[in-house]
Amino acid sequence: MCIDKLLAKIILTISIITISGVSAFSQALLPHITVHNKNGVNYITWTSGYTGIKQIGVQRSQDSLFNYATIGFIPNPDKKVNEFVDKKPPAGKSFYRLFVLFTNNSYFFTDATSESLQPATVEGPANNAPQSYGPSIYVYTNADGNVNISLANAKTHHYEIRFFDSENNFLFDLRNIENPLLILDKSNFLRSGWYHYELFDNDKLVEKWKFYIGDSVDKKGAK
Repeated sequence: MCIDKLLAKIILTISIITISGVSAFSQALLPHITVHNKNGVNYITWTSGYTGIKQIGVQRSQDSLFNYATIGFIPNPDKKVNEFVDKKPPAGKSFYRLFVLFTNNSYFFTDATSESLQPATVEGPANNAPQSYGPSIYVYTNADGNVNISLANAKTHHYEIRFFDSENNFLFDLRNIENPLLILDKSNFLRSGWYHYELFDNDKLVEKWKFYIGDSVDKKGAK
């Protein structure tokens, strides 16, 4: 009888330890993700059943379909259980998705999941980009002010991008782009303001548009 009571106590103890070790937030299985907010910070979590993952980029938008910007990459993308912390999400509703790239260069986007944040909890400088501007889905600035170039089918095309300053003076170009996602450091543009670009595929103009570099570039150069 004493042995039975002891075994029951051990089983109960193990059960308590197991339950206490489980995260308070369940983690979705890719291609689904889970997003939750705690103290003004958004946590994006997921469980992966895939192998051979080369890169995972976390993207954020304030609508569910367009204008996604990459806000970071996962240092260990092949881990089964993973998490990304968005420390300064914008006010209102934010939608998140993952760009998952495999070692064989195949890829997919996860389903978008949203989380809301009240304006009172937001910290950090305001966006200085002028209003009434719609960013491109190909070339756009991310949360760090760097420039994202998102060309999902780059391997099967011959893309070239030419960059110009606000007065249309040629700055530099990128040729033979093969990566589906590139990030240009904002320091390449030297100062804040509007910049123009032209995106070509096989010498045919695909898009001609612009993006805005914030004043953090000027402050960095002044130090």
